[in-house]
Amino acid sequence: TALAGFTSMTYETVWIRVLSIVLGGTSYAFTLILTAFILGISLGSFWLSTRADENALRTFGRLQLALVFAVLISMTAYARLPYAFIQVHARLDHGPQTWGTYQVLSFVVCGLLLLPPTFLLGASFPAAARVALRAMSDVGARLGTTYLWNTIGTVSGALLGGLVLLPLLGLEGTLALALVANLVAAGWAMLAEGSGVPRAQAIKLLVPAGVAMVLAVVGTSGWASTLAASGRYREWNRSFDTYAQFLEEVKARSTIQFYRDDVFASVLVGTQDEDRRYLRINGKVDGSNGTDIDTQILAAHLGILTHPREVKRVLLVGVGAGITAGSLLAHPIERLDVVEISPAVVEAAAIFKPDHHDAFNDPRCHVHIEDARTFLALSTEPYDLIVSVPSNPWVSGVSGLFSRDFFEMAKGKLAPGGRLVQWIHTYESSVSLVKLVVRTLRGSFEHGTTWVGPDDLVLVASREPQVFDLEALTARMAQPRVSADLARIHLQLPTTLLGRQVHADEAQKRFGGEGLVNTDDHNVLEYGSPIAYFVAADVRVPDSRRIAEERSSLELTKVLAGRALSIAEATDLYASLSWVHPPDDPLVRAAAAAWLDADGESIAAAQAYAAASLREGDVMRAREVLQKHIDRDVDSPDVLATWLEATRRLSTREGAPWHVPSADVADAEMRARKALAAHPGHVRLTELLESVRP
Repeated sequence: TALAGFTSMTYETVWIRVLSIVLGGTSYAFTLILTAFILGISLGSFWLSTRADENALRTFGRLQLALVFAVLISMTAYARLPYAFIQVHARLDHGPQTWGTYQVLSFVVCGLLLLPPTFLLGASFPAAARVALRAMSDVGARLGTTYLWNTIGTVSGALLGGLVLLPLLGLEGTLALALVANLVAAGWAMLAEGSGVPRAQAIKLLVPAGVAMVLAVVGTSGWASTLAASGRYREWNRSFDTYAQFLEEVKARSTIQFYRDDVFASVLVGTQDEDRRYLRINGKVDGSNGTDIDTQILAAHLGILTHPREVKRVLLVGVGAGITAGSLLAHPIERLDVVEISPAVVEAAAIFKPDHHDAFNDPRCHVHIEDARTFLALSTEPYDLIVSVPSNPWVSGVSGLFSRDFFEMAKGKLAPGGRLVQWIHTYESSVSLVKLVVRTLRGSFEHGTTWVGPDDLVLVASREPQVFDLEALTARMAQPRVSADLARIHLQLPTTLLGRQVHADEAQKRFGGEGLVNTDDHNVLEYGSPIAYFVAADVRVPDSRRIAEERSSLELTKVLAGRALSIAEATDLYASLSWVHPPDDPLVRAAAAAWLDADGESIAAAQAYAAASLREGDVMRAREVLQKHIDRDVDSPDVLATWLEATRRLSTREGAPWHVPSADVADAEMRARKALAAHPGHVRLTELLESVRP
């Protein structure tokens, strides 16, 4: 019974991790897994209670043996679960109305995977209890001893399985050890005196079971890393004809460089195209040197660049790929404390050494494997800056880092003039939840501003009004290490950084509005954000840059009062905004227009403005802007591609005053072919020339 109890909790630990990678590690997923586990145990116990007591010892042995085979069968399905869920997602209309359906389907999958083995687990303990009841003379002592050993095994499974075996042996090794324990328990019971099973028969059962177990464990080796690499529960609209096709894409898209299971997570680092690296935590990408890099760098620099004093002590919550830590250390700070709950994440971050400039070997950097709130509660020295970049709040437990309780704790650990930088995503969310985070933050901090990344917001909160010192900002950005780091996200000049501001103080507070806030004992975010991520909508936050009556409150407007952007400022601002926003965003066109106003002779500026105009449907304006450069026989493939597309689209508008004849289209195509011959491989020109003329 000790072995049975040990394996039950060990299996639960493994199954929760496996299914969290597949379903997403939400509180709902954890609840469904736990419910299926308890339901299976209950059904198994009930089933045994309805059977006559023939030979409980033999029954216990057979149940343990059957459990080995049930787990082996379910183990063959683990690596296929992401594929199965992609097929399910592709057939679901992802909206609030189908959330319940998705939960039912998730529970069915949990049930199919867990009910057979947990049913056998549930029947095992009552069978052992019946063995104890055979000797009526000392039934109390025997039954009590049975409960004691089962409790010892269960507690040991919970402690050792999660805290020791998982980091030591990984998911696969822990599962294999539990299977061995079940086989030992089965053999112990069957070979014991009074089991009623002849020794020869017991051996005939146990030896093939042992051989099958070894073959299955060896044959499925690698399923854990495959599972972690193929977690695709966020790709709602994709489907594959076969599992082989799915697996081929998983392998083709990335190469696994690092994989480890620890107490808190299964962590994987994969590479794409040699220099592209990403970090997966429980199947979810939580950092990369690709599209995630902007927010990772921006969150690091904002707090220091706009701080009223020289920043000496910084606390960073969450390691991720380590890029934020590296960017913080680009500044002349004295100490950086980095808090990360998962040791495997810290190990994995070493793979990103070129991206974070070997941050973790910097003597100023001190890494603490600890829960962030525990660390804050125990810290004694105040910080000038706290940067909080945890995972998404729909991941179970993370929403506690977006609560009033956390913000109040952080505020209490800030030195006078200190600031908190808080990341929050705007993808797979809802306006109400983003407002909730902003409102909760502003309920603790009197002042704040909002800044934009490609798919995220960076909130800067403070107790004092945020006054921007342009001279200090310019000097800080000009430091060689800082300048080089900011160049990675197209931020070179102060005006460009200020162009990322979305809200000034009052606009941020107005956006958050009035209402409830997120607290530990009323954690709305914990249960609302998983639904929002299932619906997978992108949030459009009211942007003061787009609102005429609010634009004057932004720092860029104040800096530019009475003057225009210089050529360098306009060029850098366009590079930044076209990096952050989608190509058809009006802000990109406005930035291109400002660049063209500042440098009317620039072919690049004309091309940028023409391309933006074309994307917004202003075909005539796109052609007009490029006309003088076309008249000068420019050979730029980008310009000629835009010119060709605009000319073709205007040629289809017969009867309109701006209609262009087919001869002009032929001339544009001829020029485009010459440019393609001079610049072979230009993607857009190739696509345009290969396509059928409208």
